[in-house]
Amino acid sequence: MRTMFFLTPFYVYYMIAKVADTKTVSAITFLFTFRGVLNVFIIGMIWWLVYTICNRTNIAIVITTFLGFAFGMANYLLILFRDSPQIFTDIASAGTAADVIQSYRVTFTKYSLWLIMLTVVWMIMALIPRGNKGLSLKKRLAVLLAACVWVGVFHYTFFTSDIIEDHNIKVSGFKPKFSYKKNGYALLFAVTIKTSFIEKPDDYSPEAVDKIMSGYESDKAKGKLKVSEKNPNVIVIMNEAFSDLNTIGPVSTNKDFMPYLHSLKENTIKGTMHTSIFGGSTADTEFEFLTGNTMEFLPFHSVPYNNMVKDNKPSLTWNLLQDGYAGGISFHPGMKDSYNRANTYPKLGFKEFVYYDKLKEPEKIRDYVSDSCDFRYIRKRYEQYETTGNTAPWYLFNVTIQNHSGFKLATGKVESGIRITDNAQMQEEAQQYLNLVKKSDDAYKELFEYFKTVDEPTVIITFGDHQPRVENEFYDVLMTGRKDQSSLERGESKYQVPFFIWANYDIGSKDGVQISANYLHAYAMQQIGGPMTAYDKYLMNLRKELPSITAIAYMDKDHNMYDSDAKSKYSKLLNDYQKVQYNSLVDYKNRLNKYFFLQK
Repeated sequence: MRTMFFLTPFYVYYMIAKVADTKTVSAITFLFTFRGVLNVFIIGMIWWLVYTICNRTNIAIVITTFLGFAFGMANYLLILFRDSPQIFTDIASAGTAADVIQSYRVTFTKYSLWLIMLTVVWMIMALIPRGNKGLSLKKRLAVLLAACVWVGVFHYTFFTSDIIEDHNIKVSGFKPKFSYKKNGYALLFAVTIKTSFIEKPDDYSPEAVDKIMSGYESDKAKGKLKVSEKNPNVIVIMNEAFSDLNTIGPVSTNKDFMPYLHSLKENTIKGTMHTSIFGGSTADTEFEFLTGNTMEFLPFHSVPYNNMVKDNKPSLTWNLLQDGYAGGISFHPGMKDSYNRANTYPKLGFKEFVYYDKLKEPEKIRDYVSDSCDFRYIRKRYEQYETTGNTAPWYLFNVTIQNHSGFKLATGKVESGIRITDNAQMQEEAQQYLNLVKKSDDAYKELFEYFKTVDEPTVIITFGDHQPRVENEFYDVLMTGRKDQSSLERGESKYQVPFFIWANYDIGSKDGVQISANYLHAYAMQQIGGPMTAYDKYLMNLRKELPSITAIAYMDKDHNMYDSDAKSKYSKLLNDYQKVQYNSLVDYKNRLNKYFFLQK
């Protein structure tokens, strides 16, 4: 029992290594490196704390082993569903994850089976023999002292000293899965604890922000508006997992899976929007669009809705309502508590939140409300507003759910006539996904054709939140035409979605626009003559130099791509942007509101 007890930290390390597809020889060799020692050090600290509390060797073995299993399985599932391991801020999204995971089809590979088998064997072995008696009080005090020292060393290593930075141990936003495998899962998870907190930018102060923003002035809020081409109705649709995968490489299908949207030319501004997320964390793109802030300056893979929106945050919604818009409706036909939206939306200015439980027998595709049903509800709310006699322009923000993963046929086959014709590309989930996109395209046609018949000037801004998590083999085949590009350019192509700004009146036409989500609402207001804050104007000026800034990479005006952490001639611009964002989002007690809200 004592032998098992002292071997448990190493055994748990091995369990996690196996579920991460690490060969046994490699796992053992890694133990003799600095990173390997840190992994066992972290697991050992948990093990010793458990023993300090329970004072029984067999119980400590069982609990530590189970915690290792839970951590390993969480990483396995997160890689399966979003292609990225667990980070500390995922804990805040546990409720949303529990709701979402019900829609996935979990597949067990040899790696997960290794984890299950190793866990069961070790726990049974710990329970069969009789456990040792607990230590006396004096000896328990010695154990407690050792635990305090252990935690102290951990705190110094990860939060006080520069040891982690000096050894260049960090999570790559570009390749998180690779980073975790290279450094060890326990080690990088511990690193994300520190990076889960927003650090103050270098040389930050409200005075520094005032200096950066001094050349910009917010528009004056009109207060009362009448719908017109100068003040059109505004409908925003963020479409779940909606993307045109041809941006990665030509997708071979029997026919176009986005024929209507591809055909739009008149009164349409369209292009590519770069995102900070892939396959999940929908609310991050939503946050970037509504606020003009970027995930580049926030903890990796965090969800700001969970813990960063603590007061009334500047947003597109506040601007429009302050200017005189009516409506202010947020609509998401999913769960009320998903990503803490019910608590966050009012702080972003929304007057009403419509979620799944408020819909009456909605039409579904698989387990999700269809885009067609979603868009019909938008029409219904618009028509209801028309009957009120209010002449102010109307605003609604919608997050769809039809195209939510997973895409296994077992969730319910979707058929809209799309077939992948290239055998190398043919994958079950990919074909299912493309049929869903065609369903969305059909729904957009219904919506746009309806508003063509509406007399009131109306603008619809729509974009995807991220690309879908379908088979890696499908993406690998699409990437074959990008072999001459850098690994950053190839990888970043999975963080691109389409956007459209369409109107039922003349707003001009543009195609091939490159932009990131943090710029899009300001860009849309600029194109239609909508209200703009000083922050919006600042962002539009910054976009001239850096058309895209995401947590993955930033792109300059010549389309050169830089890793998000890379130093360049644009570093000063990025640091200034970070200061301004920090003042808006974090240092809200000293926020310079004149730059983030319209003038009264």
